[in-house]
Amino acid sequence: MKKIFLSVLFSVLIFFPENSFSLIYDKVTQTNNIRFSDGSSGRAETEGFFQNGSNTINCKKFNYNKTQIRQGQAVFYKNNKISSVEKGLFDCSLTPQNEVIYTLWQGLIENFEDGETVIFFNYDAINHHAYIKRKSDWYYAKKSREAQTWKQANANTTYRIATKDEIQLAEKLFIFFKNLDLSSRYAKIYGYKILTESELSKIEINPSVRGNEKNNKPQEARRGSDKNIKVGSGTGFFINNAGHIVSNNHVIDQCNAVNAYYKGDARPLKILAIDRKNDLAILKAEVRPDDTFPVAKDDAILLEEIYVAGYPFGKSVSGSVKVTKGVVSSLSGLGNNYSNIQIDASLQPGNSGGPIINKKGNVVGVAVAKLDYKKVLEAFNTIPENTNFGVKSSTLNQFLNANKISSTSPKGSDMSIKDIGDKIEKATVYLDCWMTADKIEELKNKRVFFQD
Repeated sequence: MKKIFLSVLFSVLIFFPENSFSLIYDKVTQTNNIRFSDGSSGRAETEGFFQNGSNTINCKKFNYNKTQIRQGQAVFYKNNKISSVEKGLFDCSLTPQNEVIYTLWQGLIENFEDGETVIFFNYDAINHHAYIKRKSDWYYAKKSREAQTWKQANANTTYRIATKDEIQLAEKLFIFFKNLDLSSRYAKIYGYKILTESELSKIEINPSVRGNEKNNKPQEARRGSDKNIKVGSGTGFFINNAGHIVSNNHVIDQCNAVNAYYKGDARPLKILAIDRKNDLAILKAEVRPDDTFPVAKDDAILLEEIYVAGYPFGKSVSGSVKVTKGVVSSLSGLGNNYSNIQIDASLQPGNSGGPIINKKGNVVGVAVAKLDYKKVLEAFNTIPENTNFGVKSSTLNQFLNANKISSTSPKGSDMSIKDIGDKIEKATVYLDCWMTADKIEELKNKRVFFQD
C-alpha cells in the first residue's frame, strides 16, 4: 500500500528592522452568523479589532477618525469552509441603517473562493488605495470610501494594471501582511501605521513562493539563484530544557535551512538525526524553553483521550497554536503499521510533527498523516472522516535513545485543562523550511508539494 503523507503547508517569512515595536492586542474571539452576497449563509470569527466598536454608540464615537483603530483579523466561513481571511488595522463605521460595519484601513484580504488578493496600503481620508491580484496579474485600485466597488460608475475610482514598481511593492506588502501575526503580543507594527513606503524599502526579505499558484512566475525567474525560498511549514515541540525539538522528517527533509519560531523570534535549527522510515526528526535550538513535553514511557491505550497541538494551515488563519481533541481509535496505522496509532482528532496541513498528548501532558504520539480523501473516494466511493495517524511514543523513545537524547520525566497524574493549555502554548513551535528555487523544481518531480 502506498504511503500517504500529510500535507506540508507553504508560507513566507520577513525580517523586521530594529525600530519595530509591539502593539497590544486584545485576543478575544467573537462569532457571528452572516449572509453572503450570493444568498448563502455562513459565519464570521473576529479577533481583536471589534474591541470598543461592537455597538452603535461606541462606533459613533470614533467613526472614521483613526483615534480608535484596532489591529485584528476576521475569518469568514461558507459551507463550513474558509471563504476568506481579512487581517490588518480596522476601524468602525455605520451603514445607512445604523448597523455597525468595519473598515480595513491597511491590511490583507484573501478570498479563497475566487483566488483574489486585495492589499489595502493607504487611506488618505477620502480614498482607499489598494493592490489587487487576480490570477497572475496585479492591479492598482483606488476608490472613495462611499464607492461600493473598485469600478463603480460616476465615482472617484481608478482601476488599472499595476506598474513594475507597484508590483514589486505589492509583493513586499503581501509578504509583510501574510506573516504579520496579529494575534500575538509580538506582532510587529511600524510607526502609527502598519507600514509606510519608506519603511517598506528598508525591509530585507527572502523571495517568497505564493503557495496557491502552481506556475509561479517569480519563482521561475529565480532559477539558478543561491537564495533560499520558504517552501513549507509544520510543527515541532520541545522535549527537554536543552532545546531539543521533535518533528516529522518530511517537514524538514531536503531543507537548506529550518527555523523554529519561539516568543516571536526565528531560531535557526540544527538537524541532529532523522528517521525516514518512521518519519521522525530531532532538531536543536539554542534556547532554553519555558516548558517541555515529556515523552510517555508506555504507549497510548485504545479509547484514551488525547489532544493534538499544532499550526494547521500555517499562519494563514492565525499565528496562534491550535488544539483538537479526540481518542485513540486504533493501535495500528495504515496497512497494519504497528509503529503508528490511529486517532479521530482532526489533522490539517501544517499539523505535521505536532505533539499528541494525553491528560497527563505526556506525549503519546507525533502527528504524521491523514488519509488522502481523493484516493479513498476513488477506491471506496466514500469520503473518510476522522481517520488520522501518529507515530507511537515507544517508536519515538527508541529513536531518542539511539541518539542518546532524553526527554523530561513523564508525569504520573492528570493535569488541569488550564495547565495542559499553558504547556501547549509554551512548548509547541512553528517550523518552516527553506530551499533554493532549483531544489524546489528538482523535488517537484519526486514528491508532491502542498501549498497555501
